[in-house]
Amino acid sequence: MLAALIPQPGATGNGTAPLDLFFLRNLTFADQSQLAPAAPPPSAVYIWHLQDSPQALQQLREAIDTAGKAQGVRVGYHLRLRSTRYVAEPHRDRERLLEQKELIEQKLEYLDSTELPRLKLLRFSDRQLPAMADYIRSFPMRVIADEQAIRYAFQSIAPDGSGVHFLLVDPSRAPQIEVDPLPRWERAGDPTIRFWLDPFWARFYLGEGITQIYVPEGHYMTPTMHAASKRELDAYMRAVMQQWCRPEFGTPAIPDQPLYLFEPHPSEPNYLVIAVLDQTQFLPLGSRLDWLNKHLQVRHARAKGAEILAAISDVLSEDEILEHLAATRLDRDQRFQAYAGHSAATIAETTAQLTKALTDDLQAVLELSGATLKSLREAKARLNELYLAQAQAQALEQSATDTTKQLRSTLAAVGKATEALSTDVQTRARNAEFAHEEANRRIDQLDRLYQQLRDRLNRR
Repeated sequence: MLAALIPQPGATGNGTAPLDLFFLRNLTFADQSQLAPAAPPPSAVYIWHLQDSPQALQQLREAIDTAGKAQGVRVGYHLRLRSTRYVAEPHRDRERLLEQKELIEQKLEYLDSTELPRLKLLRFSDRQLPAMADYIRSFPMRVIADEQAIRYAFQSIAPDGSGVHFLLVDPSRAPQIEVDPLPRWERAGDPTIRFWLDPFWARFYLGEGITQIYVPEGHYMTPTMHAASKRELDAYMRAVMQQWCRPEFGTPAIPDQPLYLFEPHPSEPNYLVIAVLDQTQFLPLGSRLDWLNKHLQVRHARAKGAEILAAISDVLSEDEILEHLAATRLDRDQRFQAYAGHSAATIAETTAQLTKALTDDLQAVLELSGATLKSLREAKARLNELYLAQAQAQALEQSATDTTKQLRSTLAAVGKATEALSTDVQTRARNAEFAHEEANRRIDQLDRLYQQLRDRLNRR
C-alpha cells in the first residue's frame, strides 16, 4: 500500500511539525507515452528495403556505356600510385613508438618521484668547508636547534685528520632564510656536493625499509635495483653489497642502518664509486657545532704530525678559541675599515662613470626614438593611404562584379528572347509554307474546274 506524508499547513520546518498521512488507493499507473498529445498523421510514409535490383543495375551499366560513347571517352576514374608518408616497415614504426612511450613513462615516473620533499645529502671536503659554513649560515637558529632538521657526520680519511663532512637535510623542516649559496661554490672538477634520493628507486621503496640510496642530484641509477618484494629490499641490498664489503677485501661490515651513496668515478665515467654510510652516526648539527669549531681550529693550525694535532685537539677549549677570536678581531676590523673606505671611493668613482655613460646612452636612445617615431608616423600615413586605395579598389571591383552580373542577366534575357523569336519565326515560316501549299492546291483545283467547265461548253 502507498501513502503520502505531507506537513500540516503552518509547519515551521524544524523537524518536529505534525504530518498528515494520506493513503493512496485505487491508483492506475500509465506509461508517459499514453498521456502525450497525439501527433497528426504523416502525409506520406515510405519504406525503403534497400535491396539490389538486377534490372536497375543493368540500366545503370547501359547508361554509363551510352554516356561514354556519346562523349568519346571511357567513363570512370584513373588509377595511380602515390608515395606514403610512412616508408619504414610497420614493425620499425611500432618499435620507435614503443621507445617513445617508454621514455614518456620514465619522465612521468621521475616527476611523480620528485613531487614530495625528501632528504638531501650534502658532502663537503676540507677544501669545501667555506661552502659548508656559508650553507649552514643560510638557516635560522631554530633550524640549527631542531634535532631532526639537519644532521651531521664526519669521516676521517687521512692521518692529519682531514676527511669528509656530511649533512643530511630534511627540506620540510629546514627552510632557508637566504638564497641557497651552494651554486656559487660548486666548481667544475671539484667533488660533488649535492646528492638526492634516487628518484626512481624512491618512487617504489621509500619508507618501506631502513635502506636509502643516494645519487648525485640531477641523476638516477639505471636499471633500478628492484628486490623480489618491498619487504625484502634491505636483505637484497645487503646481499648485493656484501660481494665487495668482505674482510678479505679490507672493508668493514655493512652497518645495520646503511645509506648507500653511488657516484661516477672521477676518471672512469663508466664505473661507479660506492660509499656505505652508517645512518646512526648522523647526529643533530647543533650538538656537533662545538666539535666542528675545534676541528676547524686544529685543521688550520700550522702544527705537523698526527700526534701533535691529537694533543692540541685534547687541550684546546672553547675559551681559548674565544680568546683567539677576540685577539684577531681588532686587526680584522681595522683592515675592514681601510678596505671599506677604499671600496667606497672606488664605488663612487665607478658610479659617476656609469652615470655619465648611462646619460650619454639615454640621450642617444632618445634621439633614436624620436627618429623612429617620426618614421613610424610616416609609415602610418602611407599605410592609411594604402588602406584607402585598397578600399577604393575593392569598391571598383565590387562595382565591376555587379556590372558583370547585370550584363550576364541581360545577355541571358536577350538569349531567351532571341530563342523565342527564332522559334516564332520558324513557326510563322512553317505556317506560311503550309498556306502557300494550300493556295497552290486550291489554284490547281480551280484550274481543273475551269477546264471541265470549258470542255462542257465546247460540247454544247
